[in-house]
Amino acid sequence: MEKSNKSFLISTIVSGLTFTISIVFLVYTLVFCDKQINQTFLIISSLILCLTSISLLMTSLFKQKKFHNILFSISSFLVFIFIGFNLLVLTNTIKLNTLVTLKSFYNTNINDVLLWGEKNNITINQLYEYSDTIPEYNIISQDIAAGTLLKDIKEINVLVSSGPSLDKKFILQSLIGMNIDDAMEIINKNFMSNVKINYELNDTYARDIIIEQSISGEIRRSYELTLLVSLGKESDLVPVELIDFKGKSLNEADLWLKRNGIKYEIAYEFSDTISRNYCVSQSEKAGTIIDPKTNTITLIVSKGKEINIPDFTTMSVNEVTSWVSEHKLKLTFKEAYDNEIEEGKIISSSAAINTKLEEGAIVEITVSKGKLKMERFDSIGAFRSWANSLGLQYEENAEFSDKLNGEIISTTPGIGEVINIKDTIHVTYSKGKSTTVPNFYNKSKNEASTLCDNYALDCYFSYRYSSDVDAGYIMYQTMSSGSEVAEYTSMTLYISSGPEPEPEPVYTCTSTETHTLIIQPAWVGGSANATIATLREKLSSKYPNVTFYFTTRAGNRSSGYIHSDSPITSGSTIQDCQEYTIIINE
Repeated sequence: MEKSNKSFLISTIVSGLTFTISIVFLVYTLVFCDKQINQTFLIISSLILCLTSISLLMTSLFKQKKFHNILFSISSFLVFIFIGFNLLVLTNTIKLNTLVTLKSFYNTNINDVLLWGEKNNITINQLYEYSDTIPEYNIISQDIAAGTLLKDIKEINVLVSSGPSLDKKFILQSLIGMNIDDAMEIINKNFMSNVKINYELNDTYARDIIIEQSISGEIRRSYELTLLVSLGKESDLVPVELIDFKGKSLNEADLWLKRNGIKYEIAYEFSDTISRNYCVSQSEKAGTIIDPKTNTITLIVSKGKEINIPDFTTMSVNEVTSWVSEHKLKLTFKEAYDNEIEEGKIISSSAAINTKLEEGAIVEITVSKGKLKMERFDSIGAFRSWANSLGLQYEENAEFSDKLNGEIISTTPGIGEVINIKDTIHVTYSKGKSTTVPNFYNKSKNEASTLCDNYALDCYFSYRYSSDVDAGYIMYQTMSSGSEVAEYTSMTLYISSGPEPEPEPVYTCTSTETHTLIIQPAWVGGSANATIATLREKLSSKYPNVTFYFTTRAGNRSSGYIHSDSPITSGSTIQDCQEYTIIINE
């Protein structure tokens, strides 16, 4: 009986814990499943688990065999339902609604992204960057990761490709001696946009071999490159069957004609079907035999569609971007304040309404930053930087106040008020608290220092000779007494050093007397420094009109002795008013 009660207690505790955990799991799922893509699946699964735990708890509580068996059967059935439901969902037999997530826009055209954003009521902010790998107007990256729930997104910043940068530098190798087809692979790989290819007859180089090139080394993609290519011998020029240039690029047609020695002319026209710089037609039909020595053909090249510029000021930024992308124009943005045009709206366009443009032309759009309002600035320096960056006119006035030096007191217009860009802003800033400069004349340095502290002045002291003021007393101050200045203004106080002393007479040596240098053995030896000190004392006394210099050098003698390379030594002849150097062993 005791064993049965113990088993009942254990089963009740286990089933109770299972019930508690399942309730917690259900509540957690209901609260946080809005962040999960498969929230319907999670809610149903947690609900089935909760019902199963309730059935298990009831099974453990009822001891009557009849009810116990019924509840056990229900629990088993619920477990079967849970497993079966999960299998059906995992195998896609049952398809439940899931929350929509953000997809990756990588390499997607900005026009498609803008349409998607408009459809999903999400703002698309555009930034542009050059790219060699992503086509122009396609997306390079986005600031919100793919897979993020769409319902949590209000705006997305996308980085849009401006195509290859023509200002980018690279190293162009020597192409001389290379076949023109191989050279064109290098040229195209580096996005060179200004390449001219000329052919000429040459008896040395085979046809299509590059003879000369205009530039090499480190260059920009936009630099002009001219290649001179061999046509081979004149006897190699034979009539050829003309190909169909329609749909081929001008570069392709140019290369084919020049490498076959055929002269040609170009005429441009707009085309609604052929892209810009691609051939529309030709003066001679494909299949015609052309003699390079006598015939000249004309290529009709497309300028692209004739693009009629609409009124961009009536369109949104996204609409302009989409329109420009669709018509294969290039778009640049700049921002400006405008007191009439709402922020984010278009102020103007570099291309006026009904202007006719060709594909590839650049259109600059100016977008409004809204009304220009006076901002709050902590210092006059910060205000100047802001005003100068916007090209605003302003006048300054400085006055004493309790505010810190340089702190702004007031502005007209006031903070938050609209600024008319053509008007002059008036700004008043603080020079700090004021103080009055006292009279320092005839004060001692200590007295002057005390006055400087009392009057909150930064004082610096300098000394000058004076015959009028006693030594040690102030003779002059750089700011007049009674002047009103800002606290801690710097000023210099000059202290009298007394009368300027008479200059000492300048001694001029005129003697030409000669002497025999005598150095006593007792004066040298021991250490180099000791020898130098002794010699300087002894020789200056013995030969007062001769100047001696001393230096040390390693040698084969003992330290402190005269070096064997010394210019003079004991016994040398010396002369008054001359300079001599004595070298001492280290």
